[in-house]
Amino acid sequence: IMGQDFFLNLNGASTIDLSLKVNRMNTDVSGASSLNLSGSVNEHTISLSGAGDLSAENLATEVTRIKLSGAGSATVNALELLDAELSGIGSISYIGEPRTKIVKSSGLGSIKKEE
Repeated sequence: IMGQDFFLNLNGASTIDLSLKVNRMNTDVSGASSLNLSGSVNEHTISLSGAGDLSAENLATEVTRIKLSGAGSATVNALELLDAELSGIGSISYIGEPRTKIVKSSGLGSIKKEE
């Protein structure tokens, strides 16, 4: 998928694999959905709730903003800015060396760099 803006909303128990090249992407995942992303996005805003799983280590982004609540897990790839907020028992992993990291965590979850 190529374009300027891309909006993705997953509910329930969906499974999606996407390769894309867009300027801005908004991703909203709730329930037990599984999402695998690859390609490149300048700015990616993510909301993940429930027990969903986001695999975006192969999606290169300049800016990633992610809010995760519940027991879900996410792996992202941020080059310039990673703004991560976690509540609950979920986990956020990131690859790359973002120049700026803003990390907020409450609950038993973890935000960590993927080795």
